[in-house]
Amino acid sequence: MDKNFFVGLDVSTQSCKIVVIDSDAGQVVFVNSVSYDQDLPQFGTKNGVVQGLGPGASESDPKMWLEAVDEGFDRLKSSDVSLNRVRCISVSGQQHGLVALDARGNLTRTRSKLWNDFSTMKECEILTERVGGKQEMIGEVGNSQRTGYTAAKIFHMLRNEKERYQKTTTFFVVHNYINWYLTGGKKGGLRIMEPGDTSGMALHHTIFRS
Repeated sequence: MDKNFFVGLDVSTQSCKIVVIDSDAGQVVFVNSVSYDQDLPQFGTKNGVVQGLGPGASESDPKMWLEAVDEGFDRLKSSDVSLNRVRCISVSGQQHGLVALDARGNLTRTRSKLWNDFSTMKECEILTERVGGKQEMIGEVGNSQRTGYTAAKIFHMLRNEKERYQKTTTFFVVHNYINWYLTGGKKGGLRIMEPGDTSGMALHHTIFRS
C-alpha cells in the first residue's frame, strides 16, 4: 500500500527543521535540521543573526530562510521518503519578524527585523501615546506595543526608511513568507495571513475585528 506523508517545517531563529510523518503508521520517518551558521555560512550569521548592526538591532536576511527550506527538501529527496506521497506541508516560524515585499515579490528591505530586535522602542512609545495610552492600545488591538511585535517594526520602516516603505505592498511574518514561497513565490505565491498572525503583530483585535 502506498504511504501518505505529512511534512512539518519550523523556520526558527537559528535553524530550519523538517519533520516527516507517515500518517498511516503514525510514525516519524524523517527528521533533519539546517543550521544557518554552519550550513549557510555565506550569510555570515551568529546564532542566526547578522552581526555588527548596532545597539538593539537583530536582523536576518529572509533569503537565508528560503535557502534553508530548499536545503531541507534536498536532504529529504536523498532519503527513502517519496515526495510524490507528500499530502500536506505545515509551516511554523519564529514570531514576529517582519518581511516586506513589493508587488513583484522582491524584498523592499533586504533584512528582517527579528522578534528580539529592540531598536523600535521609540516607535512603541509613539504608537501607544497616539492611541491614548497602554490600556487604550490593548482595547484597540488586544495587545500592548512591544519591540518584539511587528507593528512597531512597520512604523520604524515608515519613519526611517520611507522610500522602502512606499514600495512595499505586503508585510509578512516569517512563516507567511515561507508559505508564499512554497505556493509559487514570485510566480503567483499566496499572500495571505490568518487573524492570529495579525493579532500577534499588534495590528488587529481578534474579538472586535478592528
